[in-house]
Amino acid sequence: MVTQEGQNMKDVAAYRGRGLLFSALLPLAIGLVGAGVAGVVPFFIASEAARGGGGSWGLLIVMIFPSWIGWVCLSGAWRRIRASGEKDCYLRAGPDGLALRVPGPATRASAGFAYTVWEYQFRWDEVSSLTWSLESGSSRNLVVTARGGTLEIEGVWFVEPVTRILENIRSAAAPVQPPIQQTTL
Repeated sequence: MVTQEGQNMKDVAAYRGRGLLFSALLPLAIGLVGAGVAGVVPFFIASEAARGGGGSWGLLIVMIFPSWIGWVCLSGAWRRIRASGEKDCYLRAGPDGLALRVPGPATRASAGFAYTVWEYQFRWDEVSSLTWSLESGSSRNLVVTARGGTLEIEGVWFVEPVTRILENIRSAAAPVQPPIQQTTL
C-alpha cells in the first residue's frame, strides 16, 4: 500500500469480515427475546386494566429491564452484521508508521444502530506506546497512545490475537523499533 509517508506499509492483521456474523448470533437472540418480553408485557397490563383492576406498575417496571437489554443486544448485533460487510478495513505497519481503517464506536444519533469508521495514520514519532488491554475475559484490545490521545481498537475485528498483531507490527516496522510495551498477563 502506498501512503503519503512512504511505500513500505504491509498488512499486519486480517480483518475478520464475515466471521463477525457468527459473533452477532447470540446478541441477536438475546435482543429478540428481550424485545419479545417487552412487547408482551403491555398486553398483560391492558388485560388487567380491562378486567377492572388498575394497571400493574410492577409489570411495567419489569418490562423496562428486558427492553433495555433487548435494545443494547439488538443494536450491537446489528452493528456487527453491518461491520461484517465493511470493505477496505485494514491494519498496516511499516518503517514509516501505522495505518488503520476499522469500524469505530456506535453513534449516539442512531440510537446505537450505526457506527463511524475510524481511519488513521500515525508516524512512529507520533506514537508514544502500543500495547494491549484486557476488556473482558477473552477480548483483548490494541491500544495506540499517540499525540492527542489514546485509541483503543477492538481485537474482535481481526483474525489474529492482539499479541500476534503486536509481533507482526514489530517485524513490519524493522529497522525502526516501534514503541511496543512489553506486557504480560
